Amino acid sequence: MPDHLIVIAQARAKRGSAEALIAAQRKLVEATRRAPGCIQYDLHRSTDKSDVVLFVETWESEAAWNRHMAGAAIDEFRRTGGHLIGEFQLQTFRKIA
Repeated sequence: MPDHLIVIAQARAKRGSAEALIAAQRKLVEATRRAPGCIQYDLHRSTDKSDVVLFVETWESEAAWNRHMAGAAIDEFRRTGGHLIGEFQLQTFRKIA
């Protein structure tokens, strides 16, 4: 079984900032999908809370994810969209079955 790292990240936009946050996150998705070690990097919006989004990520390894987190795409997002996040949760997983 591959040792892929699964990342689930949920964010709630600050009041009135959902559309701007999603615009910044869409740019992050475009850049990240081309990153070495990225297998999946998808952004989802809640069907009942329009200010909540969820990233579902699959990385070849934890090292690949760490490179992403220290990379230019995340740095750019932090500058353009990070301040629009009101709440944030991140969990990492490994497939067991």
